[in-house]
Amino acid sequence: PAAGGGGCGGPGGERLEKAVRQLMEAMTVALRQGRCATLAASVCGAKAGEAASLILSLDRLPASGGRLSAAVGGEALASLMSRVEDVLRDMAAAVSDTAEHAMATALAATDVARKSKALRALVAATEGAAAAGSEGESESEGASESDTDAEEDRKGEGEERAAEAEEAEEAPLAAPRPEGTAAAAVEARLKQALAGDGLPLEAPAASRGTPAN
Repeated sequence: PAAGGGGCGGPGGERLEKAVRQLMEAMTVALRQGRCATLAASVCGAKAGEAASLILSLDRLPASGGRLSAAVGGEALASLMSRVEDVLRDMAAAVSDTAEHAMATALAATDVARKSKALRALVAATEGAAAAGSEGESESEGASESDTDAEEDRKGEGEERAAEAEEAEEAPLAAPRPEGTAAAAVEARLKQALAGDGLPLEAPAASRGTPAN
């Protein structure tokens, strides 16, 4: 994650760098607390061993108070009890110190886990945003290509229509309709009949309604 966050730019990259830095600091604190807890546990173990040795020494002494005083002596017995008190006090302090360091180590480890989870979530969100941006660019490119294809199709249709119009203009006129052919035949027969009767084929201009000069 540290490598991925360091190479990014922009606000997302800065957030990744900050998250990685915080995680590294939390790991350093947890490591320091762990070392302190280990040293405290070592001291506590030494004190516990000393107390166990002292208890074994006391177990060899007579259980009766009178016999104990006669065997050891009053002054030596008082010194022994003072030694027992010191050992127990030191062991209690070592146990308390070990517990404190153990608790601090547990809290530091919890902080590391929390920041590691936050960093993973931030990396996933950054990658998701980058993937969404790539998809948006791909869709934009696809839309541009579709618009270009549609424009080319419209241009091709326009060229085809223009070509069809030119062909229609260059095509020969259509043959006369059957009705026109029949009328011409009737007119020819009428002219033959008039010619057979000795009548002029066309009426004079005056009869056609042409005004005289």
